Amino acid sequence: MNSIKTGINRAMRADAAASKRRQNRNLFLSITLEVKGGHDVALLPVSAAAPMRLRTKCEKCQCRYSYVGAAFFCPSCGENSAGHTFDQTLTTIRAAAQVGDTLRGALDADQAETLARSLLEKGMQDTVMSFQRLCEQLYERPDWPKARRNAFQNLDAGSELWGNAIGVRYDQLLSATEMSSAVRYFQQRHLLAHQLGMVDADYVSRSGDSTYTPGQRLIIKPAAVLDFVDIIEKLGRELIARTS
Repeated sequence: MNSIKTGINRAMRADAAASKRRQNRNLFLSITLEVKGGHDVALLPVSAAAPMRLRTKCEKCQCRYSYVGAAFFCPSCGENSAGHTFDQTLTTIRAAAQVGDTLRGALDADQAETLARSLLEKGMQDTVMSFQRLCEQLYERPDWPKARRNAFQNLDAGSELWGNAIGVRYDQLLSATEMSSAVRYFQQRHLLAHQLGMVDADYVSRSGDSTYTPGQRLIIKPAAVLDFVDIIEKLGRELIARTS
């Protein structure tokens, strides 16, 4: 029953997103469809949550705490350590990407697959979010041009900002293969965040991913999440080294 509700909710949100994309902004009157509520809830069995639970200590106030998923701030003082938080978040994403077998052994087949897919898709989005937060903190210099809101969610915009600030762009820090993969993964994250994973012509054009055609839905594999995390970890550490 839960899997049926999840499918209906996703279909309704996909229809709403498609309706907004078709709107002509020059019309005097427009009608848009919006779907509220019904978002997927990932309830993890204890056996699956354990590998994702991290224990850490705040570098500022020494508060010790644990969390599942991503924790960007200390719950006691609100401190956000760029490098430490970045590393911890990527560790959690790696763990979440590999709990599929544990879920299949603890839940029925439909629930296990739905939850495993949700965790993988969340991993792609959290990887970009962790990189964005890291870049925003590293880039906080009064003598550098102010970055627009969410600039580091965009590879081209972020690369240009760092190129102007420290003289090094992303394609100088990554191999050609890594850069090509990063472009594809960032585009996939955009689809997951804004179009419920539904492929359109822009994705195919911008990502260079010929394995999909418009109208299909992304299928995220554990290997893709792990590869994305490795690339972002390398890129993040290179930026930390050049701004410290």
